[in-house]
Amino acid sequence: MEMKHLIFFKTVAELEHMTKAAKQLDVAQPFISKTITELETELGVPLFDHVGRRIRLNSFGKLFYTRVQTIFFELHNAKKELADLAKKREHSVSIITNASLYICGLLSQLKKQIPDIDFHQTSARRDSLIQQLCTEEIDFAICAPLIPENDQISTISLIEETCPIIYPPGHWLDRHDTITLRELENEDFITALPGYGIRELADRFFSSTSIHPRLIIETSDTSSIPNYIKNGLGIAFSPLSPLLKDPLYQNGYLRYIEVSDPPCITTIGLSWKKNRYLTHADKQFLEFTLAYFAGTNPQI
Repeated sequence: MEMKHLIFFKTVAELEHMTKAAKQLDVAQPFISKTITELETELGVPLFDHVGRRIRLNSFGKLFYTRVQTIFFELHNAKKELADLAKKREHSVSIITNASLYICGLLSQLKKQIPDIDFHQTSARRDSLIQQLCTEEIDFAICAPLIPENDQISTISLIEETCPIIYPPGHWLDRHDTITLRELENEDFITALPGYGIRELADRFFSSTSIHPRLIIETSDTSSIPNYIKNGLGIAFSPLSPLLKDPLYQNGYLRYIEVSDPPCITTIGLSWKKNRYLTHADKQFLEFTLAYFAGTNPQI
């Protein structure tokens, strides 16, 4: 059964006249008759009774017509929904991240400078983030470390910066200007759960020196890490630019020290599905994000 069978049947049923239906559909009358016969053969029942020169729906035809009306009603609604979605899509952007420390300032400025863009941001582990990008469930990902470009994903580096160790005032680290990772092997570390940005970075730094740190707190709320440190529960890695904006650091509750060996440097990237159609809102977000991070990029 093809769509033409349903269109022809619906028209004939409503006009109850083959010739008039053919004229309305701009096809030959024998072609309509043949199509209706094909439909009746497939259904296994006649749909019309012939009354003189006219035709009328029989009981089978009336039942089938009710179902066909529902089909066309749903198709009409589907077209309207798709049109509404396409219109909304032109003005909205979805973002996923495993590096939420970088997102608040970005979205705050985006809302002020381009208020017409509707955005929705979620957080996820790195593996889930990549999967949602590839299936186009999400428009953009901001990820740390950045997702390498491949045949499915396009990536642009947003910021490269050091990841110092943050600690509370009065800690023995106050007596040093820099520190090696090996010297911190016996310290209590606070970090995020596996798959989140700060944890991905910490795992890579430790792996490079074969150190097995004591992870005493693993949290899904990376914004809580500075508070743990303020209260003397341990130390942690932190990208430099979010740290410098943190009120706890600005008010003297946190300090930081650079790691000299190995150099602890991270790169944050913006990624999207390669060859995906970019709407006007997508292009605006892409340009705005690049400009935002270019303006906040500290010198290493």
